Amino acid sequence: MSAQSIAASMLKVKKRVQIVCLVAFMCGPPTMAQAPPQPEPPDYNQIALNIANGRVALQKRDYASAQQFFDAYIHFYPADPRGYFWNAVAQQAAGDDKAAVQSYLKTLEVAKGISMDSAELRTNLGGLMLKQNYIKEATYDFRRAIEIDPSLDAAHIGLSEAYLAAGKYDLALAELQTLSDKGIMEPRMPFLKAKALEGLGRVDEAKAQLALYDRGVDGASGELMDSARSMLHTISQTDNKSR
Repeated sequence: MSAQSIAASMLKVKKRVQIVCLVAFMCGPPTMAQAPPQPEPPDYNQIALNIANGRVALQKRDYASAQQFFDAYIHFYPADPRGYFWNAVAQQAAGDDKAAVQSYLKTLEVAKGISMDSAELRTNLGGLMLKQNYIKEATYDFRRAIEIDPSLDAAHIGLSEAYLAAGKYDLALAELQTLSDKGIMEPRMPFLKAKALEGLGRVDEAKAQLALYDRGVDGASGELMDSARSMLHTISQTDNKSR
């Protein structure tokens, strides 16, 4: 190959390189495909306001709004048992016992997954179970509540009611007496003691408990007062006839 041919070939290569460089300069470096932007994670403090707002709605007896707030919390934090618990409280307050039971059970399911349990949850669930006449289940839940928090008075009272429903009057009376020995006085206690004492055949002691309502029991509702008077009247009539 002559020197002129070699020079001509090198000139052609040089021009091609120049063209490639010019194209690269104009087009810029190759770009990688970018991933779509990820949504910002929800702000926990903002979401947690749903629990606070729901509880405010509960106090106002706006149960529908309360449940909406709690549902919103559950949507973002389905693994947190608090949303289900407060939803159950709202459903129970609204009179939807069937839904409340399911929500309490869901609370337990989620709570167990993170090794949690709650005395208040067990007490509320026990009350609903007792209301639906599931005495064995109610007894278990009240006992479990007491295991978790022995100082929860409502659990002891609930357990005494479960014992009464089961006809275990001695156990019911012992449970109530435990509270009395601690100086605790809840409005229903004399009435429940009277039921236990009547079941044990200790009629005079039952009448003495019911008579406390005539002298006044702090916090006793009108319905409870009427029930106590009615029971006292019935017991007195039966006692008079037996004598």
